[in-house]
Amino acid sequence: MVKPSTIRYNNVEKDVADDAYRDWRERNNVAVRKSRAKKRAAKSVMIDMYEELSAQNSELRFQLARSLRELIFLRCLLIRSGKKIPKRLTELVRVSREDGPLGQLLHGLDHDAADILKTSSGPPNLRQSSQLVPTQSMVGSKAPRATVSYR
Repeated sequence: MVKPSTIRYNNVEKDVADDAYRDWRERNNVAVRKSRAKKRAAKSVMIDMYEELSAQNSELRFQLARSLRELIFLRCLLIRSGKKIPKRLTELVRVSREDGPLGQLLHGLDHDAADILKTSSGPPNLRQSSQLVPTQSMVGSKAPRATVSYR
């Protein structure tokens, strides 16, 4: 048989333990919500930073592609005029081809630059002149006969 005083003492002890446990669970739940909100905010900041850097990267690729097209066009003009082409210019044009390091950077990794190029704005004559590239007849020919084609 159980004594009534012992039962009463155990019930009071359980009530105190239940209250302490409830308080602990409530504090823990608040801490978990706070931690999850902080994690969501950090993830949101990281996504924003990623999008900003991706846009900046695409813009830089676009500018690089435009500069390389202009460089190739200027090389064509030098060939047409019969001037001697500097070695550095020839080297830059070589590495900018699709199989070169710059070409792989521009053509292989990211298609955003191509999308930007398609929708680029600006004066039509500038867009047209920046798309001038040398043709096969220019490569390897001894005569300074330059043929320019539009892509």
